[in-house]
Amino acid sequence: MKIKNIFGTIIILMLNSAILSAADFTAEQIKLYRQILFEYENAPASLRQAGAKATTVEQNRVDESLAGLIQFYNENRSFENAKIYAESRINYYIEWGRPASQIQELELNYIQLLESLAVRDKKLDDAIIQKLYGYAYDAREEVSEKANAVLLKALLKTKNYEESKVLVGQNWPSPQKEVFLQAIEGAQNYKGKNPKLALALSFVPGMGQFYAHQWKDGLNALVLNGALWTVSAWSVWHLNFFDFFILEMDPDYRFFRGNLYNAQKDVYIYNDARVEEILSSVYNSL
Repeated sequence: MKIKNIFGTIIILMLNSAILSAADFTAEQIKLYRQILFEYENAPASLRQAGAKATTVEQNRVDESLAGLIQFYNENRSFENAKIYAESRINYYIEWGRPASQIQELELNYIQLLESLAVRDKKLDDAIIQKLYGYAYDAREEVSEKANAVLLKALLKTKNYEESKVLVGQNWPSPQKEVFLQAIEGAQNYKGKNPKLALALSFVPGMGQFYAHQWKDGLNALVLNGALWTVSAWSVWHLNFFDFFILEMDPDYRFFRGNLYNAQKDVYIYNDARVEEILSSVYNSL
């Protein structure tokens, strides 16, 4: 038995060692990328001026470092850091005199990255939105179309319907413009289900969730609260107040409060889903 335990311990240590080595390699690679950028950015002015005409090898080292850092931060959903390195990469391409087609490709990727930052906590990030507006009116058609699409998504996600209609009216051609405007009007005029009514209905557990068409949640609320109340009623009926006050009353209250909260939450989920459905013709075209 001891031999098995020792053997198992050795296997676990070997696996942990492999995982740590992989993690250390990733950390070392990121550290190397940052070091390359630091050395390039902090080179003497005379060398930096020559850096515009630096050897292809040096440019490629810097470019590889930037691309690696952007990918790393994107995969870790640290989009703010990815944005900073994406901006640096665009600026270096301009500084190095890279072809316009390559710069445009980077800008298209950058605009796509901004989509992850444009809406935070269901609110627009004004600085990001201004960047998108700048690209939306760019003379290059492909860049302008990409920025407009990302911008419109952000405005719709935050229910800025009036601004969305202005953007569509200015930058989309007919007949697509009319289709988009009709969908936006439909979303703007959608009344939805009432969270306060869901709250009131939920004094009968599950009814608020049923009102929001969340059948599974409603059934769970009905069964759980019903079971708890049945047990509590049994205790009170048999004058077992110790069990009721010490063991049952607090769970009764907590589950009932959760039932009220979840009913309203389910209404918001239902309404958002209906709005997304109304706007699906827009999203599918972007």
